[in-house]
Formats: sequence, C-alpha cells, structure tokens
Amino acid sequence: MLFNSLSYAIFLPIVFALFWLTPKRFRWAVLLAASYYFYMSWGIKYCIWIALTTAVSYFCARLIEKSDDKRKKLFLVLPIIFIMGTLVVFKYFNFFSRSLTNLLSMFSLPVGEFTLNLVMPLGISFYSFQSVGYLADVYSGKTSAQKHFGKYALFVSFFPHVLSGPIGRADKLMPQFECEKKFDFDQAAYGIRQLVWGLFKKIVVSSLCAGIVDEVYNSIGNQKGFVLICATVFYAFQIYCDFSGYSDIAIGSAKLLGIDLMTNFKTPYMSQSIKEFWSRWHISLSTWFRDYIYIPLGGSRKGNFKYICNILITFLVSGLWHGAAVTFVIWGLLHGALQVIETYIYKISFLKRFAPKKDEKKILCPSGIIKLILTFCVICFTWIFFRANSLSDAGYIISHLFSGIGSPAAYFKAGISALHLNNEMIIRLAASMLALVISDILFVKNDLYYSIGKIKPVYRWIVYIIVLLMIFVLTPSNSNSNFIYFQF
Repeated sequence: MLFNSLSYAIFLPIVFALFWLTPKRFRWAVLLAASYYFYMSWGIKYCIWIALTTAVSYFCARLIEKSDDKRKKLFLVLPIIFIMGTLVVFKYFNFFSRSLTNLLSMFSLPVGEFTLNLVMPLGISFYSFQSVGYLADVYSGKTSAQKHFGKYALFVSFFPHVLSGPIGRADKLMPQFECEKKFDFDQAAYGIRQLVWGLFKKIVVSSLCAGIVDEVYNSIGNQKGFVLICATVFYAFQIYCDFSGYSDIAIGSAKLLGIDLMTNFKTPYMSQSIKEFWSRWHISLSTWFRDYIYIPLGGSRKGNFKYICNILITFLVSGLWHGAAVTFVIWGLLHGALQVIETYIYKISFLKRFAPKKDEKKILCPSGIIKLILTFCVICFTWIFFRANSLSDAGYIISHLFSGIGSPAAYFKAGISALHLNNEMIIRLAASMLALVISDILFVKNDLYYSIGKIKPVYRWIVYIIVLLMIFVLTPSNSNSNFIYFQF
C-alpha cells in the first residue's frame, strides 16, 4: 500500500475515523491493528521479522532495566547482534560473498560464488535502527523500558514511519501513545497541508525528474557531455522530492492522529556547507548515526586523528546502510571526507571569514548564494555514485561530463537535445520546479504549513486550489509510484 495510491487514500480516512471514535484507552490498539494491516498489505511473511524484532527488543529492554551492570551489557549486546545480524543477512550477505569471491580470485584462489535468494523485508533498515536505538536509550537510562507490549509493538510498527522513517526515538514517540489526546482541528489541518505538499513533491516533481534520469542513467554508454550534468541535477531533485515527499506524507498522516513525528528534511539544498547539508537532510538518520555511532566512538573529543577516523567510519556505515554496493560506500566516504576537509579549511585564518554563518537569514545574501551554489554542485557530484548502476558507470559519467565543452554552444545544445523534452514537458518541469524552489525559499524563514493556516480563509483556499490544480495538471501520465528509499 503506497502513500500515493488509491488504497492509502481509502485506508487513512478509515483509520482516522476509527481512531477518534474509539474510547481513548483503546486507541493504541486501533493504531497497532492498522499498522500491522498496512505492513501486511506488502506481504504477510514480512511480519515474521518485524514481530521477532519487536519481541526480542521488548523483552531484552525489560531485562536491561532489571539487571545489574554486568548482565545489563549482555542483554544489550545479544539483541543488537540478533537484530543487526538479521539485517546483515538480508541486506549484505550476497554483497560480502561476491566481494570475498572477487578478492580471492585476484590471488588465483577460485572459489565458487555462494549467494542466498532472499527477499529483504520492507522497512527492515528503519525498524531495526529504531529498535537498536531504543535498547541503547534504555541501557543509558535516557528512557524507561516500556512495560506494555502492545504499545511498544506500536512504537516499532507505527504505519506512517515503518517503511522509510522518520526513525522514531522512544523518549519522544512512546509518551504520545500513552497520553489521552483530544482532537485538534488546527493540528489535523496542518497535517493535511503537509501531506498534500508531500504528494506534490512525489507524484509531480520526483516523477517528472525520474523519467529523464532513468533514460540517461540506464543507457550511459550512449550519453556524454551536458546531458549527464542535466540528468545528475534532475536526480538531485528527484531523490529530494521522493524522500522528503514520503516524509511529509508520513508526518502529515501522523498529525491527523495527534502524533508528532520528527522533522526529517529542512530545505537541505539551501545549505552552505556539507556539514549543514547533513543537519538538514534525512535528519532522523543523520542524528541516529551521530548519537549511536559517532559519539560512542569518541566524536571529536580525542584528537584530530581520532576525529577524522570517527567521521569516516560513521559515513562509511551510512553509505553501507543505503545499499550493498561499492558505489554507496564511495558516496558515504566522500561525504565524510568533505566534512573533514571543510572543518580544517575553515580553521585557516584568512578563510574563516568564508565559514557558513549560523544566521539563516543571511543565506540569500550574495556570499550565501555563492556558497549555496558551490555546496549544491558538490552534492550533485556525490549523487553520481549514489545513482549510478555500477562503479564503471560512475567512472564513465565523471570522465564524460565535459566532453565537447570546447565548443560551448554545441555542448549545451547537444545536451538539451539529448534530453528529448517536448514543449509540454518543459512547461511541466518549469512550473513544478519554480513552485518547489519558491516554497523552499519561504521555508527557510517560516513554517509555511503553519503560516498558510493563519491567513484569511479566502486566500488560504486560493492556495489550496492552486496546489491541487498543479497536482492534477502537472502529474505525468507515467508517474513513478515506488519510493526510492523502499530499497534501503
């Protein structure tokens, strides 16, 4: 059941009505039943792993809270080994097996390749990380172990975030399942606004970009020059609108049920540095890596060399989390290396003046715009490894980005021509991109969903009608329905 499907458009209002009509003390049961129904719509067999993860982490968290220090560590380590071991088998076994086979063949040690024909359960990366984070928080005393098994099962499986996040934190999310809520019209209206804008980003902007990106990246040998740059930039917008669109729909859906999920994106392409980008992009994951990998490794507290190693390890794990391929590893290491480089560049005295300012209002000043553009270009370069079908494809793209640039007019003309855009497509792209950029600029200073709710009803409904018309008019006929992050 996809967020952008008719079945979800029927499912969500039914859950909404049942939730608010049910007596307060049983509402958690409505959400739990709805969450497992939503998850089972992808396949009943997937429920085995989420149920096992839930049971193991629940009982071990209770044991952590009741045990002495020595046994506490045991009850932390064992479930983490089980949860992450399950994730590794499903997601990485074949990758490591092939890598080992290739390595041994380099030393003339031929070994038959052994792989497993496994279907990775949807959302396993997200609910595994959420469960591990919960265990770590119980161990550190940051949160108490949940005594009610059903409410903990809801924490793990809550349907808006179970497949692709945002990754919930126990101390923020579980208390919301405990308290008795009253229906808040303003919160529900806010949620609908966020949900609808998320749909616009996904089914309009992301889908329009996907057609161009797939045509170029899936036939790399026939492409060169400016068309590769165009496709890479379009991919930057495709993945942003696809995943932030998913997050907006998830957060908006939860708000309809009186639940606040963590903000996951905050205009990331308005960043003036790679470090700032990661404070705005996939925030629930980047803060998870910070709190449960980077800081436990020592962060920046143990000297420069240790800091560099910790950053690189954290982003190496981030790259592997996104996919079992060398391209994802390189993508992660690139982002880690870029953060290290930024850190030390801005320590040089005469370059300190160029360090990104904390005051967001200065983003749109001339120097801020220059840093924003440079940061965006660097991020787009790293996306090449993220999107390329193989390492050789990524190498081909990088080596052919500027083929023919010696004749600038012909270079740009050939690139535009290779995109095969008709007038209708150009209009759709221009209109949707303009709406996206304007909204992101406005979001830098304001919570636009809140601000729209405060204007006069007549103007508010004009905005609603314009957005709905854009969705109906600009959505391509071959709209890409799947979300990119489902594969992770």
